[in-house]
Amino acid sequence: MRKYKVAIIDNVFSNMDLEKSELDKIGAFLVESSSNNEEDIISVAEDADALLVGYANISKKIIRSLKKCRIIARYGIGVDNIDIRAADHYGIYVTNVPDYCVDEVSNHTFALILALSRKIVNINSSVKKGIWSYSIHRPIYRVYGKVLGLIGFGKIARVLVKKVKNFGFEILVYDPYVSSRILKEYDVKYASLNEIFQKSDYISLHAPLTNETRYIINKKELKMMKETAYLINTSRGLLVDEDALFIALKEKWISGAALDVLTNEKEINSNHPLLKLENIILTPHMAFYSEESIKDLRFKAVNEVVRALMNLPLRYCVNKMI
Repeated sequence: MRKYKVAIIDNVFSNMDLEKSELDKIGAFLVESSSNNEEDIISVAEDADALLVGYANISKKIIRSLKKCRIIARYGIGVDNIDIRAADHYGIYVTNVPDYCVDEVSNHTFALILALSRKIVNINSSVKKGIWSYSIHRPIYRVYGKVLGLIGFGKIARVLVKKVKNFGFEILVYDPYVSSRILKEYDVKYASLNEIFQKSDYISLHAPLTNETRYIINKKELKMMKETAYLINTSRGLLVDEDALFIALKEKWISGAALDVLTNEKEINSNHPLLKLENIILTPHMAFYSEESIKDLRFKAVNEVVRALMNLPLRYCVNKMI
């Protein structure tokens, strides 16, 4: 049996036993690149039959160097780190795993909404300092009857809607690619972006990173929001202009924010300006995480590789290679 070479780029897992087990079934072997440098990736990947990719940037130069690659399989939902157009041009499938963490991210988003509304983090901090009082954190408002604005209405946002409905939110949705049938099915109202910013008490971002959505939250949009409103981002850091958000939070244009993603997460340190604010909750890009979701992610990603190498139909193809 021919040995297929599968290169894993930017490995973030402690071992590759799951992947090796699945690849071994088709006579494939795994090699790893621990570097994100373009030339290092090329040296490992150029003769590979398939790539498994974490967060590394798979550029046109890398894709052009691939001599026989059939598939680039991303560990995750977003594929903005892969040059899709180049993959199309060179006849390489690109896949993701869009459904491995829907429950986790929707739960994390809802947890952040409730934590903001009840000011849980700040109150917990005060109690640990010996201040047994909620008065210094007033006002706190009930969520029943408040408006939740969703920017993007894919799988995660739709599951979130099912979870928040019983809490009495009115839900507005902005997504130019969603059908009226879907809106009716989930009993939500379509709104323009301006309406989302002006009417929402909570705005939650669930859009992919594209040229259209980059910095969709900027100074102008933050100025449009209510002073009592909150911003939640569990999607992509570059959807939000962090400099503008810092000013908005510091000068109290809005009440607060909760972010699971930042623009430059690898450079985060104690000097980051957002860390100095008390009206923001930050979590380390972990909304996707549970032990179950990671196992699901890994199995589905490597299974796409297996299917591509065996010339079987793919389940999660995101480019035009049909």
